[in-house]
Amino acid sequence: MKKIYAIILSLLSLTVYSQSVIYSYSFEDNGANDYTTSIPEFSDGSYDFFTSTSNNTIGSNYGVTGQDGDHYFAAQDTDSTSDGGSSDPLTLTFTIDISGYSNLGLKILVAEDDNGDPKWDSDDSVHIDYTIDGGTSTSLIWIESEAENGTNAETRIDTDFDGVGDGAAITEAFMELQQSITGTGSTLVLTITYSNLHYGSEDLAIDNIRIFEGFSASPTLLTSTNSISGFNYIEGSGPSSEKTFTVSGSDLTGDISIVPSNNFEISTTTGDNFTQNPLVLSPTDGSVANTSIYVRMISGLTAGDISSSVSITSDGADQSSIDLSGTVYSVPSQDLFISEYAEGSSNNKYVEIYNPLNSAVDLSNYSLKGSNNGSGWKAERDFALTGTLNSGETLIVCTNQADASILGLTTEGFQLGYESPVHYNGNDAIGLFNDSNLIDIIGDPDSDPGSSWSVGAEGSTKDMTLVRKISVTQGNLVWSTSAGTTDENSEWFVLPKDTWTFAGSHPHTALSIFNFNNQVVKVYPNPVQTKLNFSGLTSPVKATVFDMLGKRQLQSEVINSLDVSSLKSGLYMVEIKNENNAKVFNILKK
Repeated sequence: MKKIYAIILSLLSLTVYSQSVIYSYSFEDNGANDYTTSIPEFSDGSYDFFTSTSNNTIGSNYGVTGQDGDHYFAAQDTDSTSDGGSSDPLTLTFTIDISGYSNLGLKILVAEDDNGDPKWDSDDSVHIDYTIDGGTSTSLIWIESEAENGTNAETRIDTDFDGVGDGAAITEAFMELQQSITGTGSTLVLTITYSNLHYGSEDLAIDNIRIFEGFSASPTLLTSTNSISGFNYIEGSGPSSEKTFTVSGSDLTGDISIVPSNNFEISTTTGDNFTQNPLVLSPTDGSVANTSIYVRMISGLTAGDISSSVSITSDGADQSSIDLSGTVYSVPSQDLFISEYAEGSSNNKYVEIYNPLNSAVDLSNYSLKGSNNGSGWKAERDFALTGTLNSGETLIVCTNQADASILGLTTEGFQLGYESPVHYNGNDAIGLFNDSNLIDIIGDPDSDPGSSWSVGAEGSTKDMTLVRKISVTQGNLVWSTSAGTTDENSEWFVLPKDTWTFAGSHPHTALSIFNFNNQVVKVYPNPVQTKLNFSGLTSPVKATVFDMLGKRQLQSEVINSLDVSSLKSGLYMVEIKNENNAKVFNILKK
């Protein structure tokens, strides 16, 4: 029996020795003596840096998680010569003694502060290469933009070294990458090359560099994120809108199993085939390519906060888990709601709030809140409303640098300086609250959609004015439902930038919408005094105005507007016509 124990212990010893760490560095000495850089390390204390750091030298805006210890090496906007930077490329070099060692391999932690908003361009890259005893340079791990050409794409592993990221996405959570090193000798030179990281959102962080002898790649699972939030719907409806993450694996010895916990369901296809049963991804030659998994909150849940997770497992690999969270809202009672939203040129930004109730409302319990780039409600963008809003009336909150015509519709105290909830761009959410209860929303405070959220078929929250339809009588806590996907199911009319025709009153019957030659055309205002505006026409049409006896009064080619100032007060018919289609509608000239 003792002999058996001895054999087992010997095997264990051999196993430990068979893959042992011969070099390790995690930047905890802040870079002293263990590596060299092509330029002196630098940081401007905020957005431009190429340095070992514990975040105290690069500013609080940079956010990566899961580093080994306190320090890591981070690079961002590396061409900033004013702060000590230099032209590309920049390099970080490690010289490692490998005398007497064989079957080598590298493991390294990498992360990228993407904030859910991918920013790498097609020429951005970080390459990890090596030489042994001054020999030929060999590619080891490459990180590239997923865009073959263009800008603002995901940062991914380049699995075939062709300059395009085609593997797992690099996220703000440090992930471990590994690769074998071919050859033996005395000196291994590991070179990390940074190219074209020229802007404040182009970055990469590395940590915990380890070289192994007797390297054997471990089964590895990679996911695009470790948490997803913002699932929601109103009680009695559901499921929620879907969100997505990606899964990939390498050096696998078995299938990948993806298992949702309670309250959520998953699918490998968008829109259908959702299940609460496990999904199985089978490897080919030990690998599973980057695969999109769609997830949503199931129907039928009671009101309240919902939290759960999805687990991802494979034999021999560290288990991965994605935390999920959302909210099922109680059916809201009728209350104030946002009746108009404008994201115009310069500081021409405002929100209109409407009182649909049969009595005046004391505004002391109400507030507007704003977000910034998906970072949640921002305290600096809270604004407490004051005064009273009478039944059927509106109030406007705007920037204090808005056009005079907008400022003229506001009351004292509602023209706000920076920073405020109305200092938004198209990707910044705004919410209307009664005490701590959200009662209406535009956008999602916890996600950054890029430049804007879509509204209806072709509209957006950027460079547009949104006017709530007359059919809407209360706020909507679920933005995806409010925005809709077609002009019919959206709660909003979408008008061109700097259209303020309807500001200051609600609801509006003055907006006509119809299909013309497969174009959704909007005509306003009606009644009209001087100019009848057209939105949605993509080419000029002939516009003819007739009185009610059928006598032609005006005729002109139009695409944006028609001057009707010469008409007498009264009711008229307007015909717009091209080679293929015609439409007649009525207007009232004031």
